[in-house]
Amino acid sequence: MKRNVFTLALALLLCLALSAAAFAAPDISGRYHATSCKKDGVAYSYEDEYLVLNADGTGKVTFGGTLYDIDWKLSGSDFSFVDEDGYEMEGSYKSGVISGSYAGYDFTYEADAAATTTPAPAATPTPAPAASTDSADYGAVAGVYKAVSCVRDGSSYTCEEDAIELDADGTGTIVFNGKPYSMEWSLKGESFALADEDGDIMEGTLSGGTITGRYAGYDYVFERSEEALPAGWVDDGVIPGTYYAERCTQNGNSYSVSDEYIVLNEDGSAMLVYSGCAFPSSWQLSGDSFTLRDNLSSVMTGTLSGGTIECEYRTYQYAYRKGQPAPVVSLAPENWNGGLPWVTDQANLLSADEESRLSSEAQALASEYGCGVYIVTLDDMRKFSLNGGVECCAEEIRVGYDLGLGSGNDCILLLMSMADRS
Repeated sequence: MKRNVFTLALALLLCLALSAAAFAAPDISGRYHATSCKKDGVAYSYEDEYLVLNADGTGKVTFGGTLYDIDWKLSGSDFSFVDEDGYEMEGSYKSGVISGSYAGYDFTYEADAAATTTPAPAATPTPAPAASTDSADYGAVAGVYKAVSCVRDGSSYTCEEDAIELDADGTGTIVFNGKPYSMEWSLKGESFALADEDGDIMEGTLSGGTITGRYAGYDYVFERSEEALPAGWVDDGVIPGTYYAERCTQNGNSYSVSDEYIVLNEDGSAMLVYSGCAFPSSWQLSGDSFTLRDNLSSVMTGTLSGGTIECEYRTYQYAYRKGQPAPVVSLAPENWNGGLPWVTDQANLLSADEESRLSSEAQALASEYGCGVYIVTLDDMRKFSLNGGVECCAEEIRVGYDLGLGSGNDCILLLMSMADRS
């Protein structure tokens, strides 16, 4: 759910106080990945949690799969930040390690190699990464680089739709998991770096038409290509498709929408992914007037024109832009909105005999109880869900493939993601 926002006056006071202090503190800017997350002595998953600290006292923090803007400060060894919703961390910084309590959880973050402890610059900071002064070099390497290798924790993953487009002015686009992100990039010698619009950073090398580096937890190799970026980001005049949220505001406040999207099917059905859950929906278009109604009777109203939806939903104002098919569609494109087999073994865990036996048992249970029983194995659920959470991924599969029996689409879904199992 969206988190409540503190009063505007309090937020402004906090931001002013933090901005004033940020330039007096040492520069510990960089990216910090979470290494521990506990609450009341119980350990929780922290794999995708991180901090990005900018030298000007601003930054980003991920929490529960959502990215938030922050203002931070360092006074001696005392470290603190406040996020855009008014939630604070109070803790400490020592030798590249940040620890403290945030949103009720005790976190520890450790600096990536990019983090530094050099004195803060006296001049007004500029966005990182800084543009190169050698425009000829930038022009020579500008172009499209297609992913040819993607590895995480020793396992390889499909990445044929991932790509980087470098513009000669130091800006560009990175396509990750089927979604484009604007970014800035720099090149010094063969040292390559980029920072996307969400604060995710890649640091690596660019040499001989090949980019290597780590991005969003994956080790990538990109090679120069004469092809354009993956198709689908330009409006093709066809209404059905996937529309990704680009903006969400309420009463002048902005919210993160990195994992929210809508799939409009040709038959008028739809899937709305909102706040970590997928909702079966239906849509209509009359002229430019767009209406979507979810299964809880909440209504989205607005306009759809030129590949963009401008609308209001549950008191929030949204803008969506048409893009490539949702990641979850790639599980079985031919079956989208038309069901899945009882067993879908994408991770290739089962022998033919095991899959046949499990399918027979699932079908027998479904016939006896009038409830669909499904088994889905994935090599990495993060390839199929922008949210990255197992609950949302399961809901995207259930709703998107229209699983279940009877008028209530009753079903049980066993979902296993092998990248998250020992």
